[in-house]
Order: sequence, then C-alpha cells, then structure tokens
Amino acid sequence: MVLSYLYKALEILKSVIEKGEHITVYGDYDVDGLTCLLQWKKTFELIGYDNYSIVPYTKRTHSIDTNLASVLVENKSGLCIICDTGSAEPKTLKYLNAVAKVIVLDHHRGNIQKSHMTDSLVVVNPALWGDDLQMSAGCVTYELIMAWVEATRPNNYEYFKRMLAFYPFLSIYADGAYGANDYCFNLYQDAQEAMFPPEFSFAEKNFITTKRFVLFSVAPPINAAFRNNRLDLINKLFLSRENLLSYERANLLDELELLRSNMRKHINQLESIVQPTLIGQFALVDLTGYLNQSISNEIIWANKGLIANKIADKYKCACVCIVNTGDEYSLSVRDYFGRDVLNLMQTFYDVGGHPSAFGGTMEVQDVLNLKRVLEKLSVRLRDPKPRKVVNYITLTPSQLDNIALHNEFLHPNDVTLVEVLKSNVALEPTPASWGQRYNQYHIPLEEDKKIYVKQEDFDSPEKPKILIQLFKGRRLMGSMVEVA
Repeated sequence: MVLSYLYKALEILKSVIEKGEHITVYGDYDVDGLTCLLQWKKTFELIGYDNYSIVPYTKRTHSIDTNLASVLVENKSGLCIICDTGSAEPKTLKYLNAVAKVIVLDHHRGNIQKSHMTDSLVVVNPALWGDDLQMSAGCVTYELIMAWVEATRPNNYEYFKRMLAFYPFLSIYADGAYGANDYCFNLYQDAQEAMFPPEFSFAEKNFITTKRFVLFSVAPPINAAFRNNRLDLINKLFLSRENLLSYERANLLDELELLRSNMRKHINQLESIVQPTLIGQFALVDLTGYLNQSISNEIIWANKGLIANKIADKYKCACVCIVNTGDEYSLSVRDYFGRDVLNLMQTFYDVGGHPSAFGGTMEVQDVLNLKRVLEKLSVRLRDPKPRKVVNYITLTPSQLDNIALHNEFLHPNDVTLVEVLKSNVALEPTPASWGQRYNQYHIPLEEDKKIYVKQEDFDSPEKPKILIQLFKGRRLMGSMVEVA
C-alpha cells in the first residue's frame, strides 16, 4: 500500500516522541473523527507517553476550531495532529504551523496544494494526492500509528494491531467509505482478531465484527449524541482520561441510548411526512416548511443528512436535502448509487466532504435556481447499473457465504442480491438480545446458519419472491430486503 506523505508524517511523529514534546490531538465532530482520537489515546496509553492532550469537543463544526492556536500555545505543543478535517483550510493550517508542527490525517476533498506543505506541515489524505484507496480518516490514522509501531517497536506490531484494528474498521463503514479492494478486505481480517474496545460496551450484547454491527449498533448512538449537541456526553464517555465510576458510566450510557431512540423516532416521523420533488435522478427535499412544527428546529437542522439517506434509499436516487438556517440554506446530499455527485455540485455551490456524504451552504437566492441546476446535473449523472441478482436455489452454502463476505466491502448498489421463494422460509421470533421483539422469517442453511428476513417485507401476498442483501456474520444475515 502506498499512502502519499505517510513517511514524511512518520518522521515528524518519531522526532516529536523521541524528544518528549507535547502533542495536541484535534478531531472532527463525527464517528470517524472520534475513532481517530481514540486511536491516539489508546496508543499513548500503550507506550506510556503522557505528554499529550486531546482537545475536547466544544462546539459542533466541521471546520477547525478557531481557538486551536491558543490551545497549542497554552500546551506549549511541539506537534498538532488534526484528524478528519483541515483539507479545505490552508490559511488556518499555515497559522497553526507558525505555532507548532502540524500533521493532518484526512480523507475529504479540499483545496490544499502540495505547495502549501512544508517540512513541518504535512497532509496525509488519499483523496487529495491521487492514492487509489477508499479510506476514512480513521484508516489514515491507523496507518500512521502502525507505521510508527513498525519503525520503533516491531516486536509489538501484532499486539498493537489487535488493540487498534477495530477503530478503523468502525470508521470506514460509519463514514460510508465503501470499497471492494484489498485494503478493506485486509482491514476486515484484522478486525476479526482485534480486541473489542471497552468504549463501545453499550453495543457489546450485539457484538459481531461486521458492517451491520457498525451501522446499526455502534455508530447510531454516537451520531445521536453529536447531532443533539451532547458533546459533554461524548467527552466524558470517550475522551476523558479519568476513570468513571460504574454508576456514572451506566447513567451516561442510558442517556446515549435515549438519544439514539429519540433520534430514530424523529427521523422516522420526518420520513413519513416528507414529500420530495423528483427531478430526473434527484430527489429534492426542502425541510424549511417543517420548521416550527411538532419536531424541534434543532432536530431538523442537525439531521438533514439522515433524512437525505432515507429518501435516497427509498426512491433509489440522489437526494438533496436543504433547510433554511436563518441567513442562508444548509444542504446535505446522499446518493444511494455511490456516484460522484460531489464533483458535479462543486461547480455550482459551496459544498465539501467526500462522495459518499457531503454538504455545504447556499445563499437564499440560490435556492430559486436549485431545481434548474438539478435538472442540468441529472442529465450529466451516469445511469446506475442494475444490481446483480442470483437465484437462491442454484447456490451452495459456501457460495452464499462468499456473497455475504463480498458484500461487506461494497456500496449498496454494487452488492449481489439473492432471490428467494417465500415458500423456502420459516418463521421464528427475534432473539431477546436484539431489543426489538417481533416475528421474523429465516432461510435455514447448514448447521446453525440462517439468513434473516424482515417480516414487514415479507407479508405482501401477491409477490411470491423476495430479494435479500447478505452480509457476513456469525450467521448469515439479510438486510435491505426488497420485494421482487
């Protein structure tokens, strides 16, 4: 694997640690950014390096906090490590670099140029330098840490891998960085042998090292805390260097679960009432009309990306979700088919992020032209290829297992679906550990393996077949079931 500027960053990191200089670590306000911070925290604990600080979350923004330079001065930092942001802020990085050495570990599109970098300012970002890798910032962070371990503590390499590999595995799927490549496959294998981090004990009862576990058990409660601006909760549960008492941790975890539950309720409520405007291969959703109604404005402003996800999935098209925030409009874009809508929209609007999930701002007057712009962009979007469908009867259990493994690394539109007759399924209740209690159908396989089917997608009597998307697990499990 070749990751541009990784070894230049490694030399800076080695030098700073050898000299015992203070290191300040700053991360973006999402699951990917948090996994970066947790990796650095774990690494410093493992090597006994105490001269570091992690900047706590204070206000939700995807830009670098303007007060970071003051933190560096106060800490007398020799190095600032910025994770999951910074690639679009060359002026800020130059300002910070006047105070300390700077390493940026990111995967977002941005306007940083090679000319902006110096001997003490390095940006490691596969999205900027043409590296043929679909990675999250958590993966970039993992690669730098493991490169440092390999260079300085080679005998401990396998131990560090076991202690850290779950973090990038979590980040790559929580951040939508799908990719059927050797990197993702190797990371998946590493995660199978990794220790399950104690920070995520709230999901331990459902623990299976799969994409489903990340998407449905680990990421949602953390996202809910961020989106509800409960940064104090994130800081206490994940970033504090002080050990919480058991009852304190239990109370915080209860709050985390309540936030997740409420967020799911509000998103489902919004999805049920939102009526998108369909424009070619786009669905346009303006949430402004739902402000000052039954759902709080803060919930709507913070969750437009999740609504865009739901609508993109429901209508099988790209979704642009906008909402008036006062002086301007904020927008989030998601594409069920994984196309590069970001590259197209950057021509017209101030948007940034990565192709799987991005957003930005628009002037109020630009909203009037948005429909015309989407009509123009729809013509330029390539047609999505149909998903491959195979018949269940023709497949052996081994082939089904291989399909499930392959699907672990793909965008939902690139997976292989399995077509199954309803007469081949059986009925049973869900396990008690799932929390939700309802009857569900399954397809019996060898030994104790089963393919699970959602009941609500099964009960349409006029349709004799269903399409199942398989993922890997202790048993084969189906999700995103479609009626054929």
